[in-house]
Amino acid sequence: MVEEAKKSLQGIQKKDFTTAKSFANPPGGVPEVFAACMYLLAGHWNEAIEVDKNKKPKSCDWKSSVKMMKNPEEFVTRL
Repeated sequence: MVEEAKKSLQGIQKKDFTTAKSFANPPGGVPEVFAACMYLLAGHWNEAIEVDKNKKPKSCDWKSSVKMMKNPEEFVTRL
């Protein structure tokens, strides 16, 4: 299962993040996917995700998601 997940991540390109970051109001489901990513990476990537004392994301809004995607290559590597 982990290998399948790694394989899926290989299909993601930098332009996919450029497109996602361009959304002022992303389509339904998109914010939830990035919020889930923030929870997965919270406490492991403090440069991109601010966490509270319980190591949970302080905010999972779209603005926080865009901040997390600032460096697409690192984002995919961290996933």
